[in-house]
Amino acid sequence: ASDVYKRQLHIHISRVQLKWSYFKLIIQGGLPSLARQSLASVATICLNHAAMPYGDAAIAAMGVVQRITTFGASAMIGFGQGFQPVCGFNFGAKRYDRVLESFWFCVKVSAVFLMTLAVVSFIGAPQIMRVFRKEDLDVIEIGTWAMRFQCLNLPLSAWIIMSNMLTQTIGYGFRASFVAAGRQGLFL
Repeated sequence: ASDVYKRQLHIHISRVQLKWSYFKLIIQGGLPSLARQSLASVATICLNHAAMPYGDAAIAAMGVVQRITTFGASAMIGFGQGFQPVCGFNFGAKRYDRVLESFWFCVKVSAVFLMTLAVVSFIGAPQIMRVFRKEDLDVIEIGTWAMRFQCLNLPLSAWIIMSNMLTQTIGYGFRASFVAAGRQGLFL
């Protein structure tokens, strides 16, 4: 038992080094994710505020539509997070051809997935809304229109999300944050 104890890693507060260069790397790497997550919340609040004058049915419809469209975006963010290790490894190895090849592969796969999701959701918008609010015709009508408008820009998210993941991975944290802010704030 004593041999196992000797091989363990011991952390001592006296060995912790706080350096600005460490904080800078952490901020650059994490800022795009913060922008994605925080602006998604702010965008939802803004959409609910914009729907408020149209009544409770509009707010409920926007809530359902946001949950549904978040499903596609979350799948793409997960796909992009799977792309990041491949991108980071090849970028570090100076295999920029592989970085671009994997980037465009991911964009194409994402675009096909999101286009399929957009078409199915556009056509089936009333049926999808009925699953969530079958008794409320106003919510179904408003939600159908809102979902169809969301579906029009959904395929563009493939390029936006993958560009965001690429720039974040290769060390352009502030550019990646700008892309994330544009997607969640300006364009939504």
